[in-house]
Amino acid sequence: MKKSKIKKILPVNPFLFISYCVLAFYAYANTNRRINNLFMLLTILIVMDGIYFFICIRQIEIKLTLDEMTQKSQLFGLNVQVRNKGILPITYMEVVPREGHRAHLEEEKHIVMMLRGRQQISQVIMYRADLCGLEEIGPYNGIYKSPFSFFRKEVFLEEKMKIKILPEIRQIENVQFFTQFIGEYQTEDGQAYKDYLKSHEEEIGYDLKPYVEGDSQRLIHWKIAAYKGELLVRQREHESEKRNDIFFILAPFLSEEYGDEIVQQDKLLTTFVSIVSYYFEKIQKVRVAFFKDKSWHYVKIKNTGQLRAMQESLGSYESLLVEQVANQRSIIRSVIEVAEKKEGIKIIVSGYWTQEIENYILNKGTDNNLPYLWTGDNESKEKLSTSVFPIWHMTDQYQLVPLRDIEVK
Repeated sequence: MKKSKIKKILPVNPFLFISYCVLAFYAYANTNRRINNLFMLLTILIVMDGIYFFICIRQIEIKLTLDEMTQKSQLFGLNVQVRNKGILPITYMEVVPREGHRAHLEEEKHIVMMLRGRQQISQVIMYRADLCGLEEIGPYNGIYKSPFSFFRKEVFLEEKMKIKILPEIRQIENVQFFTQFIGEYQTEDGQAYKDYLKSHEEEIGYDLKPYVEGDSQRLIHWKIAAYKGELLVRQREHESEKRNDIFFILAPFLSEEYGDEIVQQDKLLTTFVSIVSYYFEKIQKVRVAFFKDKSWHYVKIKNTGQLRAMQESLGSYESLLVEQVANQRSIIRSVIEVAEKKEGIKIIVSGYWTQEIENYILNKGTDNNLPYLWTGDNESKEKLSTSVFPIWHMTDQYQLVPLRDIEVK
């Protein structure tokens, strides 16, 4: 992605400054009256220019506004409002936008303007969303010049605007083979399931309904009731229904670096929402889990509104926001713990896998038939193809292929 760089500018115009110094030398070395008068006139202009400049720059106010969210690959505009609060005109002002990490400038242009007293001017800078996730647009540089362009000032605007770039739902190819595999996986008598662990922490607002007479008081969610001021009860499904659910678990990522890391994160989130959307259309009910705001979120996708809400949640998906000492092994450990206490056909969607992680899972006694949908690069294909786990790879063209021969009946 291109980066817009701004050279540090001098606080004065170098050409005029050198000219003034040369004129001062001639005025000192020569008693010519014209040169002395010219030097005095230029000195008076510089003093007036400076006084005017330092009074006016205090009257400039810049405000940025931005939409809350946008779709990937779409254009969105950053509105820049510049206001002159004083009565004196601003002769020259320039606002220089910067590239984002997940979005690029559609057109690299600087905003140059003059403002009358009490005038406000609005300009829109267009960006194109490249990668999904939470994007921070800014910072920017503001450049002011005095009326005679002798003085300059460069201001670093610290305000940053955030926008959610929602992961897009892509059409996935070769999904039928993966569907056949999990269909076979589903019918294995008890081998794919663990005992269901009841946990109040797994329940969220998506599974609540108003309390009516006859409902068990044990199902009342007291924390939500205290917050909303109404009694809400949990809706529980039969265990047999949960065992038939497809349950996708999004493995969180730790890195906050920019570059290849956010490209891989974009592919991971796109894969997750695309595969969830595909099976939602097929069976009309999919369970998902993703880590956000330092806790696991569990959602049952039963309608398009909930699918959209999941997209919006993942549109602001950042990293784990934990100490850097945490590693990917601890992340996978957390994912496996979630998989063990959930019913259904559990499918882990991740972009990270090593032999160390595989040995850890096997030593822990986890079922080695746990499907793993990997979104990493193509360079690790040969290493992953020897895994005992059924690992499926989402290619850059969004084709779902197994990394080793998997028997599908």
